[in-house]
Amino acid sequence: MSTTSVPLVPQPARRGGGSIGSGLLALAFKGIKLLKLGKVLVFGATLAGYGWLYGWRFGALLTAAILFHEWGHVRAMRLVGVEPKGIWMIPFMGGMAFMTPPETRAQEAVIALGGPLFGLGSVLAVAAIWALSGERSWAAYAAFIALVNLFNLLPIGVLDGGRLTQAVAASVHSALGIGLYGLGLVFGAVVAVRLQSWVLAAILIIALIETGGRIRRGSYGTMPRMTGMQTSIAFLAYLGLVLVFIGIIAGLAAVPGADLAAQILRD
Repeated sequence: MSTTSVPLVPQPARRGGGSIGSGLLALAFKGIKLLKLGKVLVFGATLAGYGWLYGWRFGALLTAAILFHEWGHVRAMRLVGVEPKGIWMIPFMGGMAFMTPPETRAQEAVIALGGPLFGLGSVLAVAAIWALSGERSWAAYAAFIALVNLFNLLPIGVLDGGRLTQAVAASVHSALGIGLYGLGLVFGAVVAVRLQSWVLAAILIIALIETGGRIRRGSYGTMPRMTGMQTSIAFLAYLGLVLVFIGIIAGLAAVPGADLAAQILRD
């Protein structure tokens, strides 16, 4: 063990050192405060935006459901040993859970599944409120939240479905992963044009930027693959979630006034 003694003889003051260090520390604290303030402001903008679009009750419920979905990703990150960096809400687009890059395809798959699994929990909770109260609007809320989670399972870029199908395909063969990624982008572009969705167009741009960065770093094709068993489980979990969300939307469409999500899905 080493110790540091405090000199008894007064030492000459170091000019500027303390003031510079104090200034940098104060600047760091201000940066942290601004970052937290930014997250609060963006969250408020998201809540206000959804409240304006859908009414305050469903706007607040949808915001909470998105946060719960992203919290599922954070819990999955911690489960597989990936450090979460926080959750940011994005007005009119949803939310994003930031993290240090996963090191294996298995980590990538588990993290991608965490959000929709928690999302399913929120759908079932809202559906339970409808079953207990008999108020039809809760059935409509549950169906729409199921649709949001289903949208996130599309096999496109940075969406949960895109990350999951990439992890599965790349574990089978690197070329299959790259090919599926390209098909996902084409599919996403077709859907974006058909629906005239600027949200999906923005997601495609983000996907291209992120993947370009991974290719430049050389990390895209070098991640350790999942085992055959892990690949099968991940694929079946993905397919199961898709079918469950579709089933919930179709089932709730029978409730008068709760068929909007099913209409959007059919269109």
